[in-house]
Amino acid sequence: MLSVPSAEEIKKLFFRLNPNKAPGPDGLTSGFFNAAWEILGEEKVLKGSIHNYWTTKPSPSYSWLANKLLKLKSVVFPLIKLRLEDGLTARFWYDNWSPFGSLASMLNNSVSRLGIPDKATVASLFRNGSWWLPPARSEPQLLLHVFLTTITFTANPDYYEWEIEGKVSLKYSTGQTYSYLRGNIDEVSWASTVWFSYGIPRQ
Repeated sequence: MLSVPSAEEIKKLFFRLNPNKAPGPDGLTSGFFNAAWEILGEEKVLKGSIHNYWTTKPSPSYSWLANKLLKLKSVVFPLIKLRLEDGLTARFWYDNWSPFGSLASMLNNSVSRLGIPDKATVASLFRNGSWWLPPARSEPQLLLHVFLTTITFTANPDYYEWEIEGKVSLKYSTGQTYSYLRGNIDEVSWASTVWFSYGIPRQ
């Protein structure tokens, strides 16, 4: 008889994976998740879903590092794109699945006014070949309605991609992310004296 595996069973299986291999398309290795399990463990902080990262707020009960990661949401949100396929996991309000970014922000957090549940997925709002949304009453809502007419669901699961300055990748790059966050800085004339290839900066 088959049954849904428990969180503990999943954790044990995950910890037996090769720490240098990435189990998903994001490029993050099993070793990374093993090390971060207690920092942003789904049972403790994200309550069973990685999608809850966007709505989880810092708390005194979380570790300093977990709260630090949660406070970075506004910084990393534009870089993490959720690509719609079946729409079953994409959070309508909070995931970065549309060209408008966070719909909660675009529509001025009018969650209750539109009658769409806070944790609604994109697929849950498409029934019998049509979108179950209230009539557009503003320009942003009209733009959203127009965009939704272009969506075609598939049988494949939704997935994430990194997109930094127009460059799309399934893998996370520390160098690209650092350069993006740092911004463009002109090289000074004495750079070669301090920095050199495959070396450590001189003290």
